[in-house]
Amino acid sequence: LDDGQAVLVNKLAYGLVKPLRGEFFVQWAEPSDEDIVIFLHDDKIVVKRCVAVGGAQLDFSDDTEYTLSVNGKKIVLTESQFRRMAQFTSVPEGYALVLGDNYSESLDSRSYGFVSTENIIGKVIIR
Repeated sequence: LDDGQAVLVNKLAYGLVKPLRGEFFVQWAEPSDEDIVIFLHDDKIVVKRCVAVGGAQLDFSDDTEYTLSVNGKKIVLTESQFRRMAQFTSVPEGYALVLGDNYSESLDSRSYGFVSTENIIGKVIIR
């Protein structure tokens, strides 16, 4: 997605969202792997792909380059991202690993950490 591009979002996919709050009155589902989700980060609406949810195994390597393998995907990390994330062996319950599709340009969970599923307020259904 490009900045300013319009998307259609189902804000009821995961629960009933409190207006302008980035949290739920009631949450009845959590995102699944590969969902494109929206959430608030630093008071901005962010759109990212959910790569893994709570309990997913994380495998880190620093052999020839810093990498993260999760759900069959190999993701290159910077040294600082590796050091920040390598302490985790799995995605914590109640959280999601969200990444931009353009790994080399995206500011995402590799930089700001896992996103609470309670803060994921919608699912992109048309882009």
